[in-house]
Amino acid sequence: MEEINLDWFVGFLEGEGSFSRSKDGAGYIIPSFTLAQNDEEIMRKVRKFLGFGRIYYNKHTRTWFLQVRAQAENIKLMNLLDGKLRTIFKAKQYLKWKKLVLNRTLNKRRWIKEEESKLVELIKEGLSYEEIAKIIKRTPLSVRNKNWTKFHIVYLRDKRYGENR
Repeated sequence: MEEINLDWFVGFLEGEGSFSRSKDGAGYIIPSFTLAQNDEEIMRKVRKFLGFGRIYYNKHTRTWFLQVRAQAENIKLMNLLDGKLRTIFKAKQYLKWKKLVLNRTLNKRRWIKEEESKLVELIKEGLSYEEIAKIIKRTPLSVRNKNWTKFHIVYLRDKRYGENR
């Protein structure tokens, strides 16, 4: 098989690809893209062409899968495919998936702003990192973003307020 190009990939996707959604462990909806194929070599070449995605093998169906679920990778795929799909069915499926990707991006940005506002208030109150972490852990999204929270507590305290503890 020769090298893969965008036209070949789009044709392959139209026949073997699926834009869908699934839920993560916390119950949040995650947009995902999956390709299925019996030939491992093709899947590896598609993965190399894209530069992202996870390949795995299902021994029960004897099928190789390439899956894209990470938000940053979904955005890259979205930018690659915009306006390229030819079949109506796949284009409709893609548009629903794209809406999920974009909504997830907007919701994350909105959440970060809200979370930062909470942190600013807690820092102004003079609470320590440990005290802030206990309060922040009560919100479900923060539990999944401990490293983000710790970084921003330190960043906001040191940069915005010039305090060094």
